[in-house]
Amino acid sequence: GGLLGTATRLSQLSVSPFATLPALEAAFQAGTVQLATGISPTAITELQRLGLHDETAAAPGRSYEAIVFNLGSDACASVAAAAAGRGSGCPTADLAIRRAIDLVAARPDLVAALNRRSDRFVIEAVPSAVAPASWFFADVPTPAVDPDGARAALDAAGWRDTDGDGIREREGVEARLALCAPDDPDSAAAARLLADEVRAVGIEASLGSGSCDLTTGAFDLALATRSYAVDPADLRLRFHSQAIPPSGDNIGRVAFADIDADLQRAATSVDFAVVKDAMVSFQQAYLDHVVEIPIGAVADVELVGPAMGNYFQSWVSPGWNAQDWFVRR
Repeated sequence: GGLLGTATRLSQLSVSPFATLPALEAAFQAGTVQLATGISPTAITELQRLGLHDETAAAPGRSYEAIVFNLGSDACASVAAAAAGRGSGCPTADLAIRRAIDLVAARPDLVAALNRRSDRFVIEAVPSAVAPASWFFADVPTPAVDPDGARAALDAAGWRDTDGDGIREREGVEARLALCAPDDPDSAAAARLLADEVRAVGIEASLGSGSCDLTTGAFDLALATRSYAVDPADLRLRFHSQAIPPSGDNIGRVAFADIDADLQRAATSVDFAVVKDAMVSFQQAYLDHVVEIPIGAVADVELVGPAMGNYFQSWVSPGWNAQDWFVRR
């Protein structure tokens, strides 16, 4: 039966691949195709140029762009050459450095830079690693851009420019960071924009060359595409202290007792209320510790014909309620 408490409506579903956007557009406008998924986000402009404004659906998909920090206190040692002369230590392990970067990272400007790429399109800011459509999402507030607040946070933590070179230092360690980004021109442009933003408050971020292998810990901060959590268990594999590579996907070397406790509580309970409470607590801790800085959700783009009934775009799967689809005649 259908998900809506009625009999199944769908009796036949034909799937046709299209090698080019013009061929798909022609079939859609002729009415032989009622639904098209998996469209490149860069096609949005062309689809709207053709007048398909109402038919074009772009919603947050399964991934998001983020600034990822290396929180390890010693794992960043291998990037010492990239952050030449800074001294022995990992600046991004310090909350004040992460918070300062969070307060100067202008998300709309970074989104605009990233959207020059040909492979994906970022459509909106997101507050955390949990998708807004998820049942355990909490709308935690993200900070406004505040360079003065960033400077104050650094001053309070003892990061000061004592030699007049424009770069802050503390206890013999300079705030010189190795910045990693995907190996394409537009990601590099976004990385350079971020470097300019942090330089204004006394932090230097040097963009390395070549691709990034974040699993090794050979970075201080990075621009990266991350997957949303579909289930609380996904978050445990990414943010629990026992999930640092090679044991999991905790590439940021996140290790906080409160985050571990929230993830453990969610993993060991079958009570939805308990799980939801643990996930709300996790998302607040994620923000408080500045574990990473989400920039924006990557769009899923679809064409939905006016005759298509009971179709609802979902970040989980386009066919989640396929048994309830129908075509109006």
